[in-house]
Amino acid sequence: MKIAFCPMIPSHHKWFLIKKVLILFLFSTLILFFSLSALAKDLSTPVNIYIGHKKPPYIINYEKKIGLYFDLVKFINKEVNKDSTLYPFKIIYIPRKRLNRDLRSGNLDGLVLGANPIWYKDKSKTTYIWSPGIFKDKDVVISTSNDPFEYTTPQSFKDKVLVGVAGYYYQGVDELVSNRKIVRINVEDESKLVKMLIMSRGDVGIIGLATLKSILFEHPKWAQKLHISKKDFSHSFYRYILCPKDLVDTCHVINPVLTKILNNASWKRVESSYYIK
Repeated sequence: MKIAFCPMIPSHHKWFLIKKVLILFLFSTLILFFSLSALAKDLSTPVNIYIGHKKPPYIINYEKKIGLYFDLVKFINKEVNKDSTLYPFKIIYIPRKRLNRDLRSGNLDGLVLGANPIWYKDKSKTTYIWSPGIFKDKDVVISTSNDPFEYTTPQSFKDKVLVGVAGYYYQGVDELVSNRKIVRINVEDESKLVKMLIMSRGDVGIIGLATLKSILFEHPKWAQKLHISKKDFSHSFYRYILCPKDLVDTCHVINPVLTKILNNASWKRVESSYYIK
């Protein structure tokens, strides 16, 4: 009968092997811990939602976070974070010119709220990923009641001084400005645009109807000093969220959430509370 020979391991070698196994186990555990921590930190890092304007009713008070844009982001965060702490979205304002520049150069590290494909020369919606339409609006043409102007086509602005907002693209008009057929003066925002016309520092202006109504609600005496052209500058359009293609995963998260929010009765009540009839 053969007896298997089992070599004896010296005790000091045995403790060396046990120590080695323990060190490897602890090292692996630490790597896993820090990897998960880094992942959790990455997933909970706020996603920037950039805006290029501070006009009502979308932004009423940026510092106090009052306006339709802030309420929308609250709804998004509430919906997205029901089951996790992923993607806390936050609004950041940067001037429109800088926003345009960063977007073109690929340096924009976030989404753009309040955008429209035509303004970003993406009518076919192929350059960027677009959300469902969120806010419905239209652009109107305003002038003073002392010198009323009736808009027909972009060519009807010829020989006029047009007041616009810096960084905004006005389809059909900017091309005439480039050809020196129209003089365009840029201001910081829509409130200043209206003031420029009232002070006779421009002939005509283009402005969103929802924004104009909000401004006139705050300054009711201005209404009698302004004339709104019978013909609108644009058909009704929607403001969307623009998503650069390098943030495709974020887009796939936010778009279904937006669709759900836009059909939510609570959201519809919040939205309608901002619009002035």
